[in-house]
Amino acid sequence: MTNDQRSTAYKKKQMGFDSRVGYPIFEYTQLFLTYKLESTRLTDVKDITVNEDEENGIASSVRTSLVRDIRDNKFEPTKGYYLSLATEYAGVGGDKKWYKNELDTRYFYNIIGNLVLRTRLYAGKVDRVGSKTVPRTEKFTLGGPRNLRGYNYEAIGDRAEATVKETGKKISFIKGGDFSSFTTFEFEHPLAQEAGLKWVLFYDAGYAGRHQEFKLYSDYGFGFRWFSPIGVLRFEFGYPVNPSPENQGSKFHFDIGQLF
Repeated sequence: MTNDQRSTAYKKKQMGFDSRVGYPIFEYTQLFLTYKLESTRLTDVKDITVNEDEENGIASSVRTSLVRDIRDNKFEPTKGYYLSLATEYAGVGGDKKWYKNELDTRYFYNIIGNLVLRTRLYAGKVDRVGSKTVPRTEKFTLGGPRNLRGYNYEAIGDRAEATVKETGKKISFIKGGDFSSFTTFEFEHPLAQEAGLKWVLFYDAGYAGRHQEFKLYSDYGFGFRWFSPIGVLRFEFGYPVNPSPENQGSKFHFDIGQLF
């Protein structure tokens, strides 16, 4: 049986806009309201389990989020925390409907000198509304440079299996799950401060799939970061803990931008 990531099972074209307004309700605390209108069209679909009629169409959603941010520096924090609670409802017109809740917490602590502990905990759940199926593009997966770095991109999540009629070959596609939760612990320290270079040691753990079938995946690793004029360039090597055969071996990831 071969495996295919959700991102390689089809090509996705999305167009739209969003508009956000915020209002301070306490010191360091703001309430945001976001409206988003987005059109999705899948092409070159290789995943024969995908129902294009359910995936294509227009999503019109309203998202409410409460954010408390007391980090000392949003670009390169060394102390403080960030907390976000968000609820999104899609179905204000449009073709699609779902209901999504998310929690995102981040904590930073200057241990000694320039050594910083960085932690993050995220949890999200998406539910269908009425008879409408939640689009795969809104479901959760894990793996890759933004969460579980010891695994390939989108390696963790619910799967849909199918047999190709012409070849008889069985293929397992990642379809995403209704629930995801992951946590990250990092130790970050300058390597060459004047040049904007840092090293990092990390541990990640999490799960994506059906919330009734929780299974913990974890990894550890190290990496280097360059705070360059165009943004943070991240080079990281992850090693899965007790991996399945298809996830054996170390993974190298390159990404642009802060992890959190």
